[in-house]
Amino acid sequence: MSIPLISFHRVQQEDEQKEERMMQLGTLVRRVARMTATRGPIGGFEGAAKRTFLTVIPQYERGVTFFLGRFQTVKGPGLRLLLPVLQEMHKIDIRTQVSTIQAQHIMTKDNVAAQVSAAVYFRIEDPAKAVNAVADVTNSVITLARTTLRDALCRQDFNEILKHRTELAETIHEAVGHQADEWGVKIIRVQMDNIDLIDPDMVRALAKEAEALRERKAAIIRAEGELEAAHSLAKASSVILGSPGAIELRRLQTIEKIAKEKGQHTVIVPVDLAQTTLGLSAAAVSQTSALPHLHDSFPTPSPHHHSSSSSSSSSPKKSESKELQALEELLDIKP
Repeated sequence: MSIPLISFHRVQQEDEQKEERMMQLGTLVRRVARMTATRGPIGGFEGAAKRTFLTVIPQYERGVTFFLGRFQTVKGPGLRLLLPVLQEMHKIDIRTQVSTIQAQHIMTKDNVAAQVSAAVYFRIEDPAKAVNAVADVTNSVITLARTTLRDALCRQDFNEILKHRTELAETIHEAVGHQADEWGVKIIRVQMDNIDLIDPDMVRALAKEAEALRERKAAIIRAEGELEAAHSLAKASSVILGSPGAIELRRLQTIEKIAKEKGQHTVIVPVDLAQTTLGLSAAAVSQTSALPHLHDSFPTPSPHHHSSSSSSSSSPKKSESKELQALEELLDIKP
């Protein structure tokens, strides 16, 4: 009976020790909470050490921990315990950040004064390098991007900058990203916002140059169009000449276009009738020119002739004159 009683007392003592440790831990947590409420948390991204025992790391941050001044580890999000005096922590934001590069005055290769502004998108991927390799990672990235931007644009002509701004942005991105990798930073994008000229006279000169280039391009396009139209008309004329039906269709289309116009009267004469009329007119003119010779060929009647003979000779002359008069009225030509 003595052995079970001893084991029971031992279990009871262990439970009492656990309760006592839990009470001590609760008292410690309350003291830490009171210290945090009265003094407030110290430190953060700027690099000051945490003076409290417990700290909370958000999901978008990482805690770079140092033990006695030496790098120890990178802690993730959650409730973290720090040993006062022995440990300190630097919190690093790992979200994508956007930094604006203010307008920079540059002198291009062709001696054009301009100002350029840009934006840099980056993200910290290695918090340990961001703390140990560089003093101020954000300021260092902005300064590097600004100097690289000025150096790259000063080597180019102003027109080349306007035409190839995307390619230049990619070149700057690669140059900045290569150096930023040593700091644990990934450059996502470099974007040039505004490219402005400083001298107003240069603005007018470039506008005139652009207008001249547009006029030259328009003249070339117009000449090429006329050349293609001439080739097409030559081919169409060769096809139309080989087909009489095509000529007639083209004439009908022309008549249709003329008929749509207002304020004018148009008389359509068929081609065959016009040719026939011209032929008859020429024949009538030739006949009227031969009439005097025809008059002279007829003999004049003598006064001593018989009345029967005179009447018989005058009848063909009258009939002949009537035919000529009818022909003249038809053709409307005077002899």
